[in-house]
Amino acid sequence: MMTLRKDRLSLAMSGLQACADVRDTSARGLIEWIGSRGVRFVQLDAAMAGMRARELGRSARRDIAALVKRVGLSISGLDLWVPAAHFVDPANQQRAIDATIGACELAAQLRSILGDAGGVAGNNAGFGVSLSLHEETPGAVLDAIGAAASRAGVFVFDHAWPMRSVASDSPIRVAIDPAVLIGAGASVAKAVLSASPAPGAFRLSDFSAIGRVAAGGGSLDLAGYDIALTTINWGGAVTLDIRGLREAAAVDRVIQRLSDSASSSGIVKFE
Repeated sequence: MMTLRKDRLSLAMSGLQACADVRDTSARGLIEWIGSRGVRFVQLDAAMAGMRARELGRSARRDIAALVKRVGLSISGLDLWVPAAHFVDPANQQRAIDATIGACELAAQLRSILGDAGGVAGNNAGFGVSLSLHEETPGAVLDAIGAAASRAGVFVFDHAWPMRSVASDSPIRVAIDPAVLIGAGASVAKAVLSASPAPGAFRLSDFSAIGRVAAGGGSLDLAGYDIALTTINWGGAVTLDIRGLREAAAVDRVIQRLSDSASSSGIVKFE
């Protein structure tokens, strides 16, 4: 059974603001645009204006939940792409911690408003916030982030490479962003299969000599990635990540290719 298919695809808000062919780049405009692409899930951007936890009162959070539901989407999680260096830089460290705590609380509240069956996508690991932690993030910072996630009842998914060693009961879980691994010369499939505990979140991204590119446009072995996800029985959404791209039209091409693959051979194949 194919894992990388349209009905399991989430589309990330992050990166869409930089695309010239997306006219309304407000939070509402991006959610509506994603809702028109035919995917089931949205990955919210908790770092963009209009979506930051500190900017949103209870009424605004309910409005976001209502909009997501109205356009026919469920939430796969939240992204918080603050620079990884901020978690070790004394000048920015507390701000990064506070933003992470706020995003965890926002994730929990959106889940509470929508409910697991009515607008929040579950996965093998759970629901939570995706970010990238610096490899030298102090233990005290990790403890603060982990405690915030535990209080909120969500997870923090760390997409950094190399993967951090985490305990099986930790609220901080490793996650896979293929573009990051490929850029570092690592095998995506091997990383998926070797992680213990298994990664808690997955992106669909790619990398070439020019940097991040749309899935299928770089060195990612889509079939190998799909087999690895199937091997670990991944049942959650996979988030299509277009950070670094200049045109959102790439989204439709990836979605169409996944649809074509699912309806033909069942093997993910981009040509």
